[in-house]
Amino acid sequence: MNNFFAKVVNQCKRSMSMIVHIPTFREICNDIGTSLELFSAWRRNRYRTISKPTAVTLVLALLYLAIPFDILPDIFPLLGFIDDIAVLKIVADAIRFDLNKFRIWQRFIEESAKKNSSSPNE
Repeated sequence: MNNFFAKVVNQCKRSMSMIVHIPTFREICNDIGTSLELFSAWRRNRYRTISKPTAVTLVLALLYLAIPFDILPDIFPLLGFIDDIAVLKIVADAIRFDLNKFRIWQRFIEESAKKNSSSPNE
């Protein structure tokens, strides 16, 4: 199962790499990246405070990306990734509330780790 999700995440990253340099798509790529991180943290039981609809939406989106039959097949350079990006954008918009909560949680974890790693010089 880990192989399956790793393959799907790599597909998403490959799709994003084709558009991340375009200013219009930077926010979309940021949302997609956060969505993938959210899914990964949820799957590894590190972050469990997402709603069931969000979890189902993420799983269905990743399954769509894993299915070899797309609206626009991936064999067409750039065009083949447009439907993947569109699906991920729609998903990111649909789960915006949970994405924002996850980003807050990530910042909290990062700040906590920084505080715990710095030791007083006394």
